[in-house]
Amino acid sequence: MKRNLLDVFLVLISIGFIGCSSSNKATFSDNNEIKFISMPDDFNLTKKIKGIFFLYFAADNNLSNYVNQDLKEIIKASKKNLNLAYFIFIDDKSNESKVGLIFNGTPYLVKTFEEINSGDYKTLENMAEFIKTYSINNLKISEKLWNNAPFYLIIWNHGDAWTYYPKNKLKAIASDETSKSKININELIKALRYINKNVHKITFLGFDACLMGNIETLYSIFINNITKYVIASEYYEPAYGWNYNIYFENISDPYLVGKNIVDAYAYYYENVVPSNYSLALYEKENTLSYINYIDKKALELINDEPNSFDIVKNYALTYKIDYDYSYLVDSYLLFNNTAKDLGFNFKYTNFPTYFKTNLENIKGATIGFPTYPSNLEQFNYYIDSTINPFANTNYAKFIKDYISYIINSTLN
Repeated sequence: MKRNLLDVFLVLISIGFIGCSSSNKATFSDNNEIKFISMPDDFNLTKKIKGIFFLYFAADNNLSNYVNQDLKEIIKASKKNLNLAYFIFIDDKSNESKVGLIFNGTPYLVKTFEEINSGDYKTLENMAEFIKTYSINNLKISEKLWNNAPFYLIIWNHGDAWTYYPKNKLKAIASDETSKSKININELIKALRYINKNVHKITFLGFDACLMGNIETLYSIFINNITKYVIASEYYEPAYGWNYNIYFENISDPYLVGKNIVDAYAYYYENVVPSNYSLALYEKENTLSYINYIDKKALELINDEPNSFDIVKNYALTYKIDYDYSYLVDSYLLFNNTAKDLGFNFKYTNFPTYFKTNLENIKGATIGFPTYPSNLEQFNYYIDSTINPFANTNYAKFIKDYISYIINSTLN
């Protein structure tokens, strides 16, 4: 999530708090902190529950003070979405972490923990397994009911997509400042596989974080059969993130649930706190079909080298997401415009499955491209299949050839 000064000014007007933030530091003051009450001894969920949300708030960073606003939205939503269980794991800047349950408008405290590293993928596994064990043993949810209820997993934090840095290697999501760690994509896949096998099959996976609507990231998730649906943004998210105050008319339909989330997000940043935004619902087969189409068209780039190198580079510079993330480029605009110059067709109009944005240069998902020489070392992962499953694609072959071309051109 990222915050700009326009967002801050508009929020000051709309809700009257005093605070300041920038793209690198977010601060927010909310005196009405949500208090989780003790779980009554006789509380149980033996009655039918409609569905389960597991929200992983990895907030031990400069977004810590934004958790409370989302909790308020979830409490409001739970009053409308009766018998929908919202399990919340929170690791913020305090010295303890906790698991809570928000159910039918009431926030219950399930368990507190000492300082915990939410940037460790094992914590994601352990917290997911904990809520299952607790639900069955303490809340008297039968295993059959647990297994049959739709299970929605949302990971809340800063996001970096699948980018590579020599010092800390793969970056991804769940930045923990106390432990100075985060969950990289390979670790995330391990954790999600574990959850699918030992906790619950993931109905959809949501990233309430920046930049996770990325081809390499989506490819890694979908080829590993993690889930059928993913919600993510290819752009920055404002620090307030998703709008969680949503009524789900049909909680058993992940497409409709995802569509509701995208619509609520768009409404919030168009009408409540105006800001640039982008959010998409990605479906597995649709996404893999789009990626396969890109892979075939990448052959055209390879066959036309070296002319294609300079053409792609120019469009990558035009359609990069941001200067700070210059190596993340909108995939559709990159290929569509390159195709026009190189004389081949690029026609693909039904991706993502559902999508809303107010930005012209955002069309659905980013793809990696080393736009500047300083990016070249980061792209070693493109040719390393142990790090990046995308390394086996034609597009990755093009990147490999492009890097060699740039290096040779520099030497000559």
